[in-house]
Amino acid sequence: MRGIPAEPLGSQFDNFLYAPVAEEGNGMLLRVVSVLARSNLDPWEEASRLARLPADTAIRKLAALIAAMPRGPSASPDPRTVATLLIPLLPRPIRVSPPEPEAAPPAPSAHKSRALTSIVIYALVMLFLLCAQRLLANRDSLAGGQHAGAQPTQPSLPATPAQPSPRPPG
Repeated sequence: MRGIPAEPLGSQFDNFLYAPVAEEGNGMLLRVVSVLARSNLDPWEEASRLARLPADTAIRKLAALIAAMPRGPSASPDPRTVATLLIPLLPRPIRVSPPEPEAAPPAPSAHKSRALTSIVIYALVMLFLLCAQRLLANRDSLAGGQHAGAQPTQPSLPATPAQPSPRPPG
């Protein structure tokens, strides 16, 4: 079972596949598609493979396939020359360069510095909140303590009728 080709196969290879290679003995043009098919290769898959190869390697491979074909008229051009003219007809894959990093990641020491700064800020905020809570608690206890700690007034005794002081006899 064949895998799915790396690229979709289609008309992008037409200029290459239907380009003439030579004239056959019967006067018909031998085209690249026929050279590849007669070599028991799928023309579109082979064109895709050739397109992904460096140009020199693709030229050598195509020249070898052309050279393996039965010779037609003796005036047929050199297979390497033909391959050199045909390979530029292949679509070349677009080479996508990796995206440039937007910003270099911070150095590990920068991470440590940020973490330390965050911890210090957190500690200061917590200290501030604790001090504020303590001050508020003291203020409340002071306000309540002044009221409670004020000189207690002597409870007034219930008014009782004045008793006459004892008179001396006499």
